[in-house]
Amino acid sequence: MSQATGAPKILLLHDGELADVAALLGELGAAITERRGGAVAQDAETSWRLVLASARRALELPTELLRASAFRVAVLDGQSRIVRTLLRRASFELVVRRPVHPAALRLLLLHTLYRGPEKRRTPRVSVGAPLHFRAGLRRHRAILAEISERGCRLLTSQRAALGQTLTLQIPAALAGGRAFSVKGLVVRILPAQIGSPGVLTLDFDPVRPSIRVRLRAVVSAHSVGPSALTGDDATADAPFPPKLAEAPSAAREGPTASAEAVVAELAAAPAESLALDLEPEPPLPPRRLVHLSDEASRVVLAHSLSREGMRANPSPRLARSSELSLALHLESDSPPLRVRVHVEPGEGESGPWLRFKDLAPAEGERLDRLLTGLWVLAAGDGPEQTLVVCEILDPPHG
Repeated sequence: MSQATGAPKILLLHDGELADVAALLGELGAAITERRGGAVAQDAETSWRLVLASARRALELPTELLRASAFRVAVLDGQSRIVRTLLRRASFELVVRRPVHPAALRLLLLHTLYRGPEKRRTPRVSVGAPLHFRAGLRRHRAILAEISERGCRLLTSQRAALGQTLTLQIPAALAGGRAFSVKGLVVRILPAQIGSPGVLTLDFDPVRPSIRVRLRAVVSAHSVGPSALTGDDATADAPFPPKLAEAPSAAREGPTASAEAVVAELAAAPAESLALDLEPEPPLPPRRLVHLSDEASRVVLAHSLSREGMRANPSPRLARSSELSLALHLESDSPPLRVRVHVEPGEGESGPWLRFKDLAPAEGERLDRLLTGLWVLAAGDGPEQTLVVCEILDPPHG
């Protein structure tokens, strides 16, 4: 079973026991490739946003397929510590232990697909350099305003659609002397205004490790600030950075053109040049895609739960708040626990501490009973942690 090409791509592997998970993924607009049984050879040739598997099928996956995925989740029946250890060694970031409340599982999948844990701690840098992108067979000019390992922002007068896939051509002058291409999904659009280009925000598709290294090098090269690069200054070796040069004052063809001049050219483009050959529109309506992304921004994963509070993974919504109401999904057969928390900023890479306010005695006793029975485990390279799926209840600011 497969769905929209513009939606997050998921490989789901099971023997029938994850039918409820397949139904939830379909509701979330995921492009599901579902295998009843093991993976097939061509699965290792696809870049997956998420590989989700039963524990049995997860432990059978070849290394090549695991490397082709951006994030991995296994679903486990029971409490087997041996199986959890094996899943960690197989590079699965999350292990979900059944039974799980359907509403809580939906929030976890939503978070993984549209804001996933793999997007944390990814620096974004300003660039301000011209490049080209393709939509279908047509090639267009744009300004690369910002870039990270996970996505970018483009200034362009060309039209695009939410959920559309564009192919960015990162020029040699920005990429250490060797150009490369990367595909991205349009997740947000700020339309063009009179006299200025529009802004497209893209999430990169899961990419090969070699492309990830090259993206990281581009980000590193511009961590000191935006600039334009001259062809003479670029080197063929990667990682770099090459030397940075001031942008020339006049536009000229090629990757060394002035960012300011290209912006002026884009703003002056005639209306008839703004048409864009769109790839077939995905079955998932664009408004639904944005709605899911906004809904996902309300989901927070936390750890180190106690009666005093918990440590949350970094979240833009938390960074803008000092106090919030949260729903904590703790049990498979009970409503979530609603609490009020004070947000205390974290230090370094650690997320904020969420300190409980006015926790009733009965609520504290409920927490005590559940501390050893939570159903989401963070695996990966670090020590195993028990996670809490939280939902922000307060309306967004602004």
